[in-house]
Amino acid sequence: MKQIFTKSGNIVTEEVPAPVCGDNEVLVCNSNSLISAGTETMSLQGSGKGVVGLASMALKNPELAHKAIEMVKRDGIGKTIDLIKGQTGNLAPLGYSSSGVVMEVGKTIRDIAVGDKVACAGAGYANHAELVSVPRNLVCKIPENVDFDEAAFTTIGAIAMQGVRRAEVQFGDTVAVIGLGLLGQIASQILNAAGAHVIGIDIMKERVELAGELGADICFTAGEEAVDNVFKYTNGIGADSVLIYAAAKSSEPVKQAMAMARKKR
Repeated sequence: MKQIFTKSGNIVTEEVPAPVCGDNEVLVCNSNSLISAGTETMSLQGSGKGVVGLASMALKNPELAHKAIEMVKRDGIGKTIDLIKGQTGNLAPLGYSSSGVVMEVGKTIRDIAVGDKVACAGAGYANHAELVSVPRNLVCKIPENVDFDEAAFTTIGAIAMQGVRRAEVQFGDTVAVIGLGLLGQIASQILNAAGAHVIGIDIMKERVELAGELGADICFTAGEEAVDNVFKYTNGIGADSVLIYAAAKSSEPVKQAMAMARKKR
């Protein structure tokens, strides 16, 4: 079967053996698999960093640096570099959200049958591949009125919804959403449907405009005035909750999120 990977900073399609269906797994013939642009771009960039790039990452991350030092002490610098080179040159599977038809079920599974239409989740499981074998807890049946391309968004929708659940958003709350990529756009629509007032924030003007078109109450581009804008639009109170769906090299989104949240009464 064919499957898509990253290797040394490139996307490649390889012919690989089909996965085996485990006792608590479902073997699925993919109809659609969703490209998660942000996550997969990061994977692509990470696979192309090489030794110098990984060394730079280790310097910024004390835990990685400690592991690297211990490896050098144990195995020597030459073997450590060879290992890093091997890791950066390895195939890394892409994809974590797909939909398709069940081809085989494991021995322990009773509630899913061959021929069922399902949505699949999980990095390393719901890959961009012709066939995937996915644990039962990462598979759900697709309702009759939902087609495969819509069902492929199930994992993304669940991730976006989890942020809303963890925030324990109440009807009428004001929620700031930082980052209006795929996850942020879906979360904004979930919040809007749940009766929350949504403030959408992103560095890209196009995303800000799209969020407004899709129902967010107030949208503006990120910047130094973001916190002031939130207090302006909430009459000095601040947001009841702040959800971050942004990827950033700095901690600025987190700092701004804490600053724009209302004080506990």
